[in-house]
Amino acid sequence: MNIVTLCGYLGNHWEDNINTETKEEEWFARNTLAISKAWINKKGQRVEQTSWIPVVVFGKNAKTAVNYTTKGSGFLLSGELITEVYKVTNETTGEVKNKQSWQVVIKQFDLKASNNKKPMDTEVQEEYKDKEKEIEITYCDKNGKEIPQQIQPV
Repeated sequence: MNIVTLCGYLGNHWEDNINTETKEEEWFARNTLAISKAWINKKGQRVEQTSWIPVVVFGKNAKTAVNYTTKGSGFLLSGELITEVYKVTNETTGEVKNKQSWQVVIKQFDLKASNNKKPMDTEVQEEYKDKEKEIEITYCDKNGKEIPQQIQPV
């Protein structure tokens, strides 16, 4: 099962191809999601670490994300992790190396964060209500015992 659930803040403005010349099924939007954690180290100092997760969303969801969120918006998503292998050739030596990239393909997301551009209008909310599905994810505690939980997307 390949399900990723992340909560963070959008690191940039969306890079997208949404326009009248592109078909809706070809629309996409890319961004990065900043996920931070903080802890106290052995010296008693507060340490913070931020991970930048590349994300992409397609179709009508891409248009919704672009229209209602911007850099710094809180963002909760559910999707799947995709990896790709590609070759890079060193121009000087001609050496070819395999490289790997990854990103999260967003399937569903939540726009309820208080710092988003504007609240969704009723028409858009109704459109997404009709598409609601439940995803069941099984979590395990530290002893390996399953803890069933449910996430209900917007």
